[in-house]
Amino acid sequence: MNLRAAVAALTALAGLGLSWPTLAQWVDLGEDSSFRYSVDPASLRGDRTRRTVLALFNARTPGQRVQSMRVVLEADCLDTRVRIVSRTLHASPMGVGSELSLPIAASSAWDYVRPGSANEVLRRWACDAGDPSATGAVAGAPAAGAGSAAPASAAAGPAGPRSTAPGGSVSVPIRRQGGTFTVPAEVNERVTLRFIVDSGASDVNIPSDVVAGMLASGALSRSDFLGRRDYVLADGSRISAEIFRIRSLRIGGRVVEDVVATAGALSSPFLLGQSFLRKLKSWSIDNANDTLVLE
Repeated sequence: MNLRAAVAALTALAGLGLSWPTLAQWVDLGEDSSFRYSVDPASLRGDRTRRTVLALFNARTPGQRVQSMRVVLEADCLDTRVRIVSRTLHASPMGVGSELSLPIAASSAWDYVRPGSANEVLRRWACDAGDPSATGAVAGAPAAGAGSAAPASAAAGPAGPRSTAPGGSVSVPIRRQGGTFTVPAEVNERVTLRFIVDSGASDVNIPSDVVAGMLASGALSRSDFLGRRDYVLADGSRISAEIFRIRSLRIGGRVVEDVVATAGALSSPFLLGQSFLRKLKSWSIDNANDTLVLE
């Protein structure tokens, strides 16, 4: 993709108000007869046996009807096979603009990869990239931020160090990022994600590509999904989003059950909203010690 096309794509992206990785955040892995393909290192999730990653395919020539594809790919690290969790086709570069077809639903079908194919390269990268649950372990990944998995093998436990504050409360270290605070939280005793503490959000939010990966890995089940809910945004516009039940959400030593969460837009922020916070007796930010205090 030439510079003019890249600038046009990013301008269109900003106009849509979407959060999407910039060109510098993608790792270029090569090309086939029709597309150049790359991955977003910050999207890598999974364990030693299964990995999911967000991939971008950009057309090599401007005349192609499909100029880009956004693909969430799940790789089997124990066998040479992959499956497509979701895919959207676009007439603009960088996966922006109106979709040309409906997304492919999550499927249980696995396909063995052909040596030298794009899927084989993507699978090899996802499985060889290091432990996605360890901060900074993914080669070429930016520094961990909201949505980055916390170290699952740390001695402090999968949802961060546990300590007891006066009165039996639990204090969990927070990470400051600009004007926001993030904490690691363990979802359904299966996966640890880093959330922005946001009392203005009505529900916990997890991006839809990560939700798809959790469903594929068994961290969520179909029975956890509760339908759709309408939300009113700050500008007064309305959106509809799929909601689901988190059976348990643990931060430090505090576990909250039956938390409603939203499957947000692709690459939307991970938010720890009121559906979790209002189930606590109280919560506060200890600025002196940089901790989230839960009662």
